[in-house]
Amino acid sequence: MGCTGQKFICYNTKRKRHIFQNSNNEINNLQNNNNINQIKENTQKNIKIEEELINKEELKEINNNIEENKNIINNEVEEDSKDSEDYNYNIPLGNLEMYRSLSPYLQTKNNPNFNFPEVEGDKYVGKGLRRMKGYISKISKDELEKRRIAFWGTRVEGNAQVWDFLKELCELPIGEEKNMTAMLEANEITPLLGCINVTYDKSGEIYEIPNYCINDPVLYDLPETHVKKPKIKEISFFARKGAKQINIKLSNNCLVEKLKENISENFEIKIENIRIFFGGKELKNGNELWMYKISDDCVIIIL
Repeated sequence: MGCTGQKFICYNTKRKRHIFQNSNNEINNLQNNNNINQIKENTQKNIKIEEELINKEELKEINNNIEENKNIINNEVEEDSKDSEDYNYNIPLGNLEMYRSLSPYLQTKNNPNFNFPEVEGDKYVGKGLRRMKGYISKISKDELEKRRIAFWGTRVEGNAQVWDFLKELCELPIGEEKNMTAMLEANEITPLLGCINVTYDKSGEIYEIPNYCINDPVLYDLPETHVKKPKIKEISFFARKGAKQINIKLSNNCLVEKLKENISENFEIKIENIRIFFGGKELKNGNELWMYKISDDCVIIIL
C-alpha cells in the first residue's frame, strides 16, 4: 500500500506537472499566436500606412510632373510663338570671332552711306534672317526701288550666283522667311551674325547687303522742295571717263536718259552699263539735269 500510494502520488505529481506544462505550452502558444496576430495586424497597418505614404508621394510626384510638363509646354508654346514671329537663328560662336576680325573692313560697320539711317529706339522690321533695325528713307518709293536695282546690278565681287540667290531671299514674300535658314544651308551660305545683311560662302567670300535691299523702310521722310524750275537754256559741260573727256551741249531740262544716250554714242558703252556722278551724287533716270545743279563748264564722271 505504501509503495502503491507513493507511486500514485508520483504519478499524480507527474500528471499535474504535465498538465501544468501543457497549460504553459498552450498559454505560450496562445501568446505566440496573439503576438503573431498582433504582428500581422501591425504589419498590415504598416503596409497600409506605407502604401498611403507611397500613394501620397506618387501623387505628389505626379502633380509635380504635371506642373513641370505644363511649364515645359507653356515655354514651348512661347518659344513656338516667338519663333513664328522672328524665327530666331543661333549664331555660331566662331562667327563672333570672325566678326571681330572682319569688323574694320565691313561696309555695314564703317561706311555711313552703305545703309539708310536707322530709327532711334528698338524698332525692328522683318522676320527671321531678315530681322533688323528699321530705317528711314529720304527718297521716294520709286527712287528706292531704283536704288535697289542699281545695287543688285552692280555686284562684281564674289560669286554672281550667290548674289542672285541672296537677291531671291531678300525678295521672298512675307511669311516664307522660315525657309531661309534651310535654303542658306543647302547652298552652303552662312549668316555672320544672324541676319542676311552679312553672309559668307564656303570659300570664305563675304557678301554685304544694305538694309534698304532687305526690308521696306519704317517711314518715308521726304524733304519738301521749294526749288523753282529754272528757265530753259542750253548748257555746255564735260563728261569724263578715265583719260577721255568730251564736251556735251544739252538743254538744262534734258532727262538723264538723254544724257546717257549721248554718252553711249561717244564712249561706245551700253546704256544699261552707264553710271554718271556729279557732286558726289549719281544721276538717276527720270530726273532733269538742272536738279543736279549742272551748269556750264561742269565735269561729270562716268563709271
